[in-house]
Amino acid sequence: LEKLRAICQQHSDYPYRLSKNRSRDFFDIHMLTADIDADFIGRCRRHLKGVFHAKEVPMSLLTALWDDGFIDEMRRGFDQVRDTVRGGTFDFDIYVEHLRFLVQDIYPEAPGGRVDD
Repeated sequence: LEKLRAICQQHSDYPYRLSKNRSRDFFDIHMLTADIDADFIGRCRRHLKGVFHAKEVPMSLLTALWDDGFIDEMRRGFDQVRDTVRGGTFDFDIYVEHLRFLVQDIYPEAPGGRVDD
């Protein structure tokens, strides 16, 4: 969740923004959440708002993950990530889509967010 928050903190609408490329966080989140269960999703839902609140990051910045301009900005650092990862990587868009699906699961208010059935 902290990596997700750090990505959102790079959005131009975040008032305390320190320009830093977080494309590695997309890769890391994918690696850490490739095999998760409903219990994990539930824990993320319970803690998400607190993690964002701790650094005064508006939850609304999660929608930046659907902003092509913001994603293009994050993509700029991915070649450097590729150079440092052992074993290869997927195309950056795979990591973006994975993160979008994760956010839809843990934050139903996100674009296309999913509520419990």
